[in-house]
Amino acid sequence: MSQSPPSPAASSTPASSWDLFHISQRLRQRPTLADVANNLLHALIPDAARTAVDQAPFYLAQPSGQQAAPWRFTPLADLLIQRYLLNQAIEQPAGSVVTQIASGTEPGTPLISQSDMSEILEIGGPRLLGVFASQLLDFWNAKDGQALNLLQRISTLVANDVLAEARKLPGGQQQWLQLHTSIVFFKSSLPDGSCLGIAIRHTDRSASAVLYTLNSGLVAYASANALEAHLSDPLSEPNPGFRPGQNLFEAFATGLLEQQLQGLAAIVPGDFKTAIALAQHVDALIELNELFYRLHAPSTSASGQSSYPLPAWIHQASAADRQMVARQLGTLATLEQSNQAIALPSLARYTADVLDAQMTHDHPGQALPLATDFIVQVVDYTPPFFDPFHLTGGSSSHPEKPRALIQIAALNTQALPLERSQISLHSGKAVPTWATTAYFRQLISRVDVGKTYPAFLQHTLLDDAPQATLQQTLFIERLRILLPILLITPGPQGKGTLTEAARHCVLAAFAAGTDSPNGSVQFSQLTLQLSHSANQAVDAQGMFMIEPVSPTPDLLVLYAPHCTPQLMEFSSRAALLARLKQPGPLHDAVLDALPEGPVRTALRRGENWSPALDSNYLGGEFGSSRKTLQLTQAPVTSHALALVYRANAQSLIEQARQTTTSDAEQNWISAEKSIALVLSVLLPMFEGPLADIAWIAQFYASVYALHTAALTHDPQAEKSALVEVLIQASLLLMHGSVRTAREGTSTVRPARELGNEIHKQRSLLHLPQYPTHTLLDFSGWSSPTLSRKNLEQLRALALAPIDPLDAALKDADQQGLFSYQGRTVARLPHGWFEVEQSTDQSWRIVDPHSSTPGPFIVQGSTGHWQLDLRLRLRGGETVSNAALKRLKTQMHQAHLLLTHEGDEIAAAKRFRGLPIEVEEQLDAKAQARLACASKLESLMANSPDQLTSQTIRQLRSSAQRLQRTGRGLRIERLKALPPTATGIDFLNDQHEIVITRLGERTDVSGGKGTDFLLEFSVQDRQGKPLAYAHFHYGSASSAERDYQAAHIKKPEQRFMGLSAQRDQANRGMPVTAIYRDRISPQLARKLFLRS
Repeated sequence: MSQSPPSPAASSTPASSWDLFHISQRLRQRPTLADVANNLLHALIPDAARTAVDQAPFYLAQPSGQQAAPWRFTPLADLLIQRYLLNQAIEQPAGSVVTQIASGTEPGTPLISQSDMSEILEIGGPRLLGVFASQLLDFWNAKDGQALNLLQRISTLVANDVLAEARKLPGGQQQWLQLHTSIVFFKSSLPDGSCLGIAIRHTDRSASAVLYTLNSGLVAYASANALEAHLSDPLSEPNPGFRPGQNLFEAFATGLLEQQLQGLAAIVPGDFKTAIALAQHVDALIELNELFYRLHAPSTSASGQSSYPLPAWIHQASAADRQMVARQLGTLATLEQSNQAIALPSLARYTADVLDAQMTHDHPGQALPLATDFIVQVVDYTPPFFDPFHLTGGSSSHPEKPRALIQIAALNTQALPLERSQISLHSGKAVPTWATTAYFRQLISRVDVGKTYPAFLQHTLLDDAPQATLQQTLFIERLRILLPILLITPGPQGKGTLTEAARHCVLAAFAAGTDSPNGSVQFSQLTLQLSHSANQAVDAQGMFMIEPVSPTPDLLVLYAPHCTPQLMEFSSRAALLARLKQPGPLHDAVLDALPEGPVRTALRRGENWSPALDSNYLGGEFGSSRKTLQLTQAPVTSHALALVYRANAQSLIEQARQTTTSDAEQNWISAEKSIALVLSVLLPMFEGPLADIAWIAQFYASVYALHTAALTHDPQAEKSALVEVLIQASLLLMHGSVRTAREGTSTVRPARELGNEIHKQRSLLHLPQYPTHTLLDFSGWSSPTLSRKNLEQLRALALAPIDPLDAALKDADQQGLFSYQGRTVARLPHGWFEVEQSTDQSWRIVDPHSSTPGPFIVQGSTGHWQLDLRLRLRGGETVSNAALKRLKTQMHQAHLLLTHEGDEIAAAKRFRGLPIEVEEQLDAKAQARLACASKLESLMANSPDQLTSQTIRQLRSSAQRLQRTGRGLRIERLKALPPTATGIDFLNDQHEIVITRLGERTDVSGGKGTDFLLEFSVQDRQGKPLAYAHFHYGSASSAERDYQAAHIKKPEQRFMGLSAQRDQANRGMPVTAIYRDRISPQLARKLFLRS
């Protein structure tokens, strides 16, 4: 309920996916050097001297000496920047005045004297960048319409991006378990130009590691050492790299801000010649261009206007598609900016506005805090079974949960124990005396957001014709801008996008300039009906079909704004109907869009459902024929886009009703809970048959309520009644077991025995006690409190209370830890716990019964120890048997690979392919052994046993032998085949041949002086000739590289040429083909003509 509903145009898109869009809008408002200089001037020039009340810029008017334009106006902000750059006083021409008027023939009334202006420039110039840094901090802390600042926006974006990127790594998220994370600053040494990243690595520096940057996402490295080699700075030792209590992603976003501040502090005025150059440099420091780096090709300008979230499919999209997405969303950002006046407020913004207005009405003339500043510490109080009405005093068994006042207003406070809560301000200021829980209870009841916000949307989107027309126009423009992106969005599991024919149909249906489809396509609402039924057809709200006009259309596109993807292609109506009947996301979406009735029931229960069986389940006949679903024809001939808008608006209104609770609804819920509590208290007091009758009666009442809800077609009441039936059924069963059955002895399920092979492997293993199947835990940034299950698990690890006076304090760097009976213990807010120091110098809780490592703890800023909820795993588990089985499987695979080495070499020798193919074949076998060895190392963690270590060494030795054999076979076959220039180049790189120049050029033209030959011999290391290289020149003195022809010849054809072939032909002998392989200019220079 804390998530605000999206705008009508974006209601089908998750709010989190628009983080970059919101960041882009915020970055448009980033401070500029000129604006900061102007604000500084307004702060230094006295209010009484101004001629305008707004933030209009100041100008220095100077006499120009020209009759047409007697005055020349220079912005005073430019002079202030110039004063900072020059670091010296600025001379003022005689007769110049400071004014806020920059046009006309007269400068206007002077605001200050020349001496005052000189003093202002002397004071403000040196302070310019300091004031800019202060306003930059204010810009980062300023909250947007959803009450979020830039730091929160970026940290959420980075968290979502890391999650999405982690799924693409080998092994998924499971591979990155209990790892050390650190914020890494480095110089722009990476190819993508990144300067800030998150390093995630094992304690063992030889194990694999990953680096996250905004420009490249998550990139895996073979080891921490390999990662460090790519960075300009060394990785820090196991140290989170951020302050206690600050989550990883906020630290990363804060690092971006710190980089900006450091860049401002490093500016040297003398390095910039003009004010424009300085302003451009400052803007480049704070534009956060890296947030949008992966959106488009590197050559595309990454402006803030082209920002959009990075869904998974955009990473694999072509450069043209990424540029198109950036272009369309730049247009969308411009549209949103120009229509802010009619933009609908989110639920959070609306709630804040109505609360502010009501508080201002209740306390006129007072300086009131904003509603978004109020925080309510709601006590999660769980009363005992015998005290459901809080009649006795008690303390909370859970920590207090801070909630924003606007969130509580949307939830309504009737069921919340505000009398046990505390009010505070997020800003840390003193709370006004009138801000009591009783006042806020009345305030929230009066504004009644659960009633007024849906009514406001209903009025704005549908009832008020002028406003509805504006919203509809804006919605259609948004839809047409987003349409090209929807057309290339792939389906689930990465399936393909729409075909070209389907895209033409969609574009024709939503063509600009019309509100109805043209004659080539048919636009209709998705409508279902039971066959052989007198019931009317039922529309699926907000779902539409687009198909070409044809007696037998060969394609159909379903437009479902609330599904992913929004556009789905089918070969026919029958194919669509078959898909609707299959369980899945589309099936569930259609069920939600259909009203209660026989059609929805038929779709939910499938083809085997009989209406007679459903209507006569308490008795009657069961012989009625079954009815099937079918799609009906209901084309929309006009106002198609208006129909889409209305369906979207109604969906938005319904979403607002579901995410809020009105005062009337909450009163009814409270009454139901009170009655249920009374019955829960009284029923257990009955004994004997009376108790049985009471429980059965209450169960029958819940069944009757379910039957009534089904008859009235109230989905919400039906769901609530079904839950009540299940609860009463369980209570009835528990009542029978407690009241009438005899309690026997409790049985404990024995632990599953391990197999002998697993026992043998476990005896050899010394694995660290780390979980092996838990995903990355992001609770440090998403949920700062522990769940009830977490608390129960934590209490199981607690020790009996210890008197700290009887314990010895540890060293200075371990203050807050105690030595008690030979154990190290720590006091946390949840009790006393035994702790131990891990290999990475961090502290964690230990199970006192099994010595199994548990959760990590960290020392807070006040010196007290607390649970570390950052990017870590919740420990406390034993070594997984599955890991041992995986190790056994991998060892079996390793032995198979080692056994087959001889067979694979023999097969390679029999292979009749190219020489390079033989080498590649054996290299692939070698890579399989190296991969197996790496996997064995990862399974064995930091302490492999002797047998496994020996197997790893054998695998790597086998891989080396295979690679050497493959290279040897390639060399051997190259020497046996007819020589080629590329083959000689390879043999030369392997130092297998010797190339010798055979004298100088000789005339081979028969004394004509037109063909001179330069010859080189190619021999192996034993002196056997493999080939001869011939270079032909037009003269004896031409440059060595100006040859006319160059080729490789076989040794046996060294002296054969055209004349020899002519002699064979003249004698009537078969003409021998002369083998020649051309030598490219590059290889000629590399192998033969090196001078």
